[in-house]
Amino acid sequence: MRANPTKKLNPKIKAVWRISDAIAISAIAAILIVPGILVLLLEPSIAFFAEVYCLVCLVLYIAALVVFLFIVTPIRYIRWSYELSPDYLDIAHGIIWRKRFILSLIHISEPTRPY
Repeated sequence: MRANPTKKLNPKIKAVWRISDAIAISAIAAILIVPGILVLLLEPSIAFFAEVYCLVCLVLYIAALVVFLFIVTPIRYIRWSYELSPDYLDIAHGIIWRKRFILSLIHISEPTRPY
């Protein structure tokens, strides 16, 4: 069995991951908060429940941002590694469950172009 890959990704990848996580979390939060805002505007008789719902969604949104941007991203960076040799590309990643992919470079080639 081969040794685990040792090369790390460029540290700038953390910014990419943070941006993509923030966009995904914000989209999910918007989808969850919009019904509460609509209830607040259209049905004032149950406004208290809608306010509580919106407040809970907002707290969960902030908590998810903090967890993903400041805890998960550094751990994800630490757990990613790769090794590139003339014969194969070895990738290992995963925060809880470690996954390892070994790709033979013989099977990866530039597509032929018709002339």
